[in-house]
Amino acid sequence: MHQQIQTDILQSGITALHGDTGLEAPALRAAAYGQDWQGRLAEIFDATATPPCPADLTGRECTILQLLSRGFSNKEAAKTLGISPETVKSHVKNIFLKLAVDRRAQAVSRALGLGVISAG
Repeated sequence: MHQQIQTDILQSGITALHGDTGLEAPALRAAAYGQDWQGRLAEIFDATATPPCPADLTGRECTILQLLSRGFSNKEAAKTLGISPETVKSHVKNIFLKLAVDRRAQAVSRALGLGVISAG
């Protein structure tokens, strides 16, 4: 019961600071297991900070592009975002279609050229 109250408070705080991003799930899981949720949350927001996306790419697709640019595998991106690797794979396929590419490196290069993601 006490842990549930703590995670409810944490979720409210995250939503107040960052809006309903869907990125709080990994931090909430860490809090529920008594782990370093603040570090986990900071890591997630640092890894997923992206400039505004063009209309044809979703926010989640831009987030995944940023992770791809940092060399994340589908599995690593999924773990960071608290989603399944199959969901990441689906997003990557959509990214390829929207950017008219067929390789991850091409997608990152095109996204950098368009200003969709930032280097580093």
